[in-house]
Amino acid sequence: MTMSPAEELRAAAAHLRQTAAAAVTGDRTRWMVGATLRSKTPVVVDDRDRPTVLIEAFARNYEQVGAWIALACPALAEPFGELLGQIADGMDDHGAHERYAGTDLGGPDRRRVVADENGRVRHDWTAALDSARVILGTAR
Repeated sequence: MTMSPAEELRAAAAHLRQTAAAAVTGDRTRWMVGATLRSKTPVVVDDRDRPTVLIEAFARNYEQVGAWIALACPALAEPFGELLGQIADGMDDHGAHERYAGTDLGGPDRRRVVADENGRVRHDWTAALDSARVILGTAR
């Protein structure tokens, strides 16, 4: 059975929270950029003095990659999950449904959007659904 847009948002919120909880040691929900002791190579850690998480990026712009990983730390899961839940509640209240952006569009321009009970396209809902699908690994 296909999930409604609101159900997909709630599933993404739950997945975020579960994945974040599994990545946390104790109350260390925030990750930051640190450095290895000897080489001072930038890494992402959950504690600069006694890390239980240490992520090293081997990329051309490894400092920016590390900053991105630190930004997307487990602490983000709860507020983002709450945001998705609030949007899902609004979708339920206003008959959210997915449809094509325009009947005269075809091929790659035929984009799916989320609309309310009056058929009005809600770009905020569409962006939320796109985000949820990336989180769930179902993005088209």
